[in-house]
Amino acid sequence: MPDASTLISIITPAFRAEGTILRAVRSVLAQTYPHWEMLIVSDDETDYESFLYECGISDKRLRFLETGKIGSGPNLARNVALDQAKGSYIAPLDADDLYYSERLEKLLPLASSYGMSADNIAIIDEIGSKEPRTLVAETDAIRWLTMTMYAHTCIPMIFLFRRDIITAPWDEDVELGADTLFNLRAMEKLDMVPFVERVMHEYHVTPNSICHAANAHDRAERAYTYCLDKITHTGMGFRTLRGMRIVEDMLLTKRDLNGHYAESLANGNCSNFQEFIATKRNLGIDLYTSLAREVG
Repeated sequence: MPDASTLISIITPAFRAEGTILRAVRSVLAQTYPHWEMLIVSDDETDYESFLYECGISDKRLRFLETGKIGSGPNLARNVALDQAKGSYIAPLDADDLYYSERLEKLLPLASSYGMSADNIAIIDEIGSKEPRTLVAETDAIRWLTMTMYAHTCIPMIFLFRRDIITAPWDEDVELGADTLFNLRAMEKLDMVPFVERVMHEYHVTPNSICHAANAHDRAERAYTYCLDKITHTGMGFRTLRGMRIVEDMLLTKRDLNGHYAESLANGNCSNFQEFIATKRNLGIDLYTSLAREVG
């Protein structure tokens, strides 16, 4: 095992993941940066170590944990892994997504220097449109991303974190969007975050994805309302008035957008949230062109 200062801990919750986890693990094994550990946390009592071994995969860098529950949710599983992670860098990866081979190698120097880093993303809808979409147009540029800009995205972003900027675990009491809050708490400590415009990972929308659930808009409404109450009364771990205002504005905007999504869904104009978002302008980062600048 390499020194912890160079080790990246990849965190992967696994719930009914037999159909997808193989490609996720293979994408990690293919990384050009070799100093990683992958913590796979079973949230369904499945023995994923045996499952992967039967698929021909055995690697000492793979670590297997469990929540001890069934369907407790990805946030508890992520926190189990975060507590056991040995690395100085944290990299979330859902069991139905995948990294491109150079992702860790390209993002690590930026995360090391600036605290966290992000890359462009390809969204693959396995039920709806098969045409991949990206957060922004793909280039080789490296730009800056502010907390406000990230709060105005409607497409998931996955970051590589230097561990010392993580201020709190994932919110286990938040039904939807805890990953966004986790990311924003880390960003609050930084002025801006480097964003690589090259696509280096895929986010897969599968039949089991939340946005395909019949009650997705109801769950989102509950989550946004719950978080708005908590941000007002507890701050939800945000340390500055500015940070809390950014999050409050984000939640209000997302709740309004979710209402339009519910209406569009009822009218038969879309079948899931990502399909709905694809019909809207400014899919990616609002004000990105005018506010972002190249990293010096």
